[in-house]
Amino acid sequence: MAKLSIDDVDVNGKSVLMRVDFNVPLDADLRITDDRRIEMALPSIRSVISRGGRLVLMSHLGRPAGKGFEAEFSLKPVADRLAEKVGQPVGYASDTVGEDATSRFAALETGQILLLKTCGSTKGRKQATFNLPNSWQVLAKFTATMHLELAIEKTHPWWLFLKPWSVNPVV
Repeated sequence: MAKLSIDDVDVNGKSVLMRVDFNVPLDADLRITDDRRIEMALPSIRSVISRGGRLVLMSHLGRPAGKGFEAEFSLKPVADRLAEKVGQPVGYASDTVGEDATSRFAALETGQILLLKTCGSTKGRKQATFNLPNSWQVLAKFTATMHLELAIEKTHPWWLFLKPWSVNPVV
């Protein structure tokens, strides 16, 4: 079976969960010092939004301890920089699978972008009591008609919960 590229996928009217690598360096004032990783994802991001998809982005930033909010691991500066690059607002959810992400996703319209809180920064994420497979199921339920994986080296098994299928695009 030939690999599909992002342009082979009909995204019109669909919600797309795209895993990206936005692990960019920040200075002491939490300003991005090198945005090449954002630049590299732009062709895929633009492809989805220009063809009528609703785009949900997820990434990680640094190595949060999983104690709850840690400012130095917030993707908010990335959302702001991405908005500059694409020339439109980028929504930012203060959680990954909780109430804020769910409500922001429900309000997401065609051609819009939502960036979820840093993956792995959820309170309790490092403890054995954290139900990671359940979080993957929740994420899949409220977000994706399809999943596009740009952060290939960071692929996680949560994609197994997504329907109807997943694609690793050639970018």
